[in-house]
Amino acid sequence: MAEEFSAEKGLDDVFARAGSALADVQKVYGTQNWVQTAVDVTAGKWTFDAEQIDAVIGQWEDLLEDLTNDRSAIDAISMQATPPSGDDPSNKFVEGIREGMRSLRESNDSMVAYVDDFLGRLREAKEKIGATENNNASPMQAASGRPE
Repeated sequence: MAEEFSAEKGLDDVFARAGSALADVQKVYGTQNWVQTAVDVTAGKWTFDAEQIDAVIGQWEDLLEDLTNDRSAIDAISMQATPPSGDDPSNKFVEGIREGMRSLRESNDSMVAYVDDFLGRLREAKEKIGATENNNASPMQAASGRPE
């Protein structure tokens, strides 16, 4: 006998494989160390490349935009989920879809919050490193008598 389809079980299977927000971000951008990409830390020295940090920030901003667009699509789909008739099986099926969409929205909200927080930290780090470099350069410029 064929196994009976359960919308609730089907959605549970889909969302059980969804993983955490970090895992989802890593699926898009890989597991590389973003800080290591932007700041070279080797053998007692480090260099700061503002262009690399800006590129990394740009990638995370693109991801945030994609997630925001996904949120709009999730909301649109959720609003369109209506039962084809007023019978109990139709209502239960659509409620399973709505529950799945609520879970998907929660996952999206989690990813948006994570990416937004990380972007804030990247921007803050860039500003602090830039300010430190400027402060450290001023005495050297004054001592050498030449501006950089």
